[in-house]
Amino acid sequence: MRNPRIGIYARYSSDLQSDASIDDQIRLCAERASTEGWEIVNTYVDAAVSGSSMMLRTGMQNLLQDSLSGKLDLV
Repeated sequence: MRNPRIGIYARYSSDLQSDASIDDQIRLCAERASTEGWEIVNTYVDAAVSGSSMMLRTGMQNLLQDSLSGKLDLV
């Protein structure tokens, strides 16, 4: 049985937040993936993009596309 393939999605919504927030989110998710034995397929990022519009969030759009095409088992 193969390990689940995962996508990590990290974001922050305003210029008042820091890029370090995304780095911290990715680090925590990668640590969990390692602990669980999950294979990280890709990391998707949206920085300083409002959560009110999914269409403006290219990281989210790429994540959805990969998920729908069967490249990911978990997000």
